[in-house]
This record gives sequence, C-alpha cells and structure tokens, in this order.
Amino acid sequence: MPRVAEFFPRLQAALQQHAPKHLASTKRASVAALFRHSPTVDSRLQLLLIRRVVNPADTWSGHMAFPGGRAKVGETDLDSACRETSEEIGLDLDSGAVHLVGQIDDRPVHYGTTVVSSFVFYHDGSEPIAPKLEPTEVQDAVWVDVEYLATAPIQSLEIPVEHIFPWLKTYPFLLARLSTSKYLSSISFPCIYLPRPTDDAAAPDVTSPRPVHDFVLWGLTYTMLSDLLRAGGLPALPTTSASLRWARSFLFHWRRRQQRASL
Repeated sequence: MPRVAEFFPRLQAALQQHAPKHLASTKRASVAALFRHSPTVDSRLQLLLIRRVVNPADTWSGHMAFPGGRAKVGETDLDSACRETSEEIGLDLDSGAVHLVGQIDDRPVHYGTTVVSSFVFYHDGSEPIAPKLEPTEVQDAVWVDVEYLATAPIQSLEIPVEHIFPWLKTYPFLLARLSTSKYLSSISFPCIYLPRPTDDAAAPDVTSPRPVHDFVLWGLTYTMLSDLLRAGGLPALPTTSASLRWARSFLFHWRRRQQRASL
C-alpha cells in the first residue's frame, strides 16, 4: 500500500489529468473537500469535515459531511461549492491561501434526482484558518488526519429503512411489512467512527457503538472519501453490501411502478 505521505502528490497529479464525469440534472449540489497540512510540528495531512446541526426534523441531522449545499439558479458547480462553504463555515475558497486542486466524478443522490459535484482544495497555511460556523446549519468543524481515515477500522451502522427512503411513509402497508422484516427493517452501512473534539487526543474512543449523529462518517460523504483515497493511490473503502444495493434497486423500481400506475 502506498504510504500516506505519497497520497496528496498522487491525488494532485491524478486530478490534473482527470476529466471529471458530469451527470446531467436540474437538481444540483456541490461540496468542497479541503486539505491542509496541520500547523503542528509533524505537519500531518488533514481533511476538513463538518457535523451538521442535530435536529430530529432534518433528514441529515448530525451527519458528517464536506461543507457545501444546493446550487442556486445560474450558478456553476464551483460557484456553489465556494458560496456554500463561505455561508456554512465562513471560509473563503477564493483566498490566496486556498488553491483549487481539481474535481472528482459527480455522484448521484436518490437515483439521479440530485447530483453532487465534489471539488478538491488545498490550504497552504500562508494565512490563518479559523472556521466560523453558521449555528443553524453546522455544529462542528473538525480536521481529521488522512492517515486515520485511510486506516481506521470499518464499523457498521444500522439505519431504519424509513430514514433511508422517507417516501415509504406514504405507503403504510409496505412500510409495515418492511418494519417486521428480518432483513429490511434496517439496512447496514459501512462507516468510520471519527475522533470527537472532546476525546482524549492520545486515546480517542473510536470503537464504542455510536448513534448516527455522534461523529460517524457514512453514506455519500464516505463514498466520496473513498473516491479521493483511490484517486491518490490508496485502497478504496469497503462498499455497501449487496443486500443494500438490492434493496435500493427493488424499492426504487417498485416506487416507479406505483407512480406510473397512478398517472
């Protein structure tokens, strides 16, 4: 396995030669994956992640993510990433200390109804960097060592099926059957437990079971991190199970049939 020290030069070189795959969609969002070398003596490569505000009414409550959000009409994907990052954590990606490295492939969300574009940036340390969080949207911003992300134990996160597919609540008979299913009442996702800001730096608690909002990296951001690791020459993270892929496909096509039948 290539050393993590070689990761960022490899990532830069790969993205400079990469023509990112663009997925067409009228619903778009963009995120910023921002790297830096830590200001400490050992100068570790780190990646910025945010934790969204814990709010039971929010589908993304407490999720770990890259800063970003939905595009406005007339914006380019890059403009969206820069604006959302400024609004959410007060960082100016147009600053002279921040450099655009490149872009990874677009990722579909909800089977292509929304597309997420991911841009990679590097902060060179020539100016201070102090995130200022928008309190209604972002609860925490943490710098995580890339070496940790590349080598952390992969945990398992059980998510109730109605949280993955909120539209199931409009089909109570189907939701009731799924809720009693041994295999489909919840779906298991691979995830990484991140060090909390309050953890002991010398011995962070990254093994005790955690709820979804407790600094757990999973889902779309986990997948985009895997794309970044692979582009930089490190192994990809384990993917979701075949059962999850089957369940997603089954429910997606079942819903499409129901929608066509109602026309």
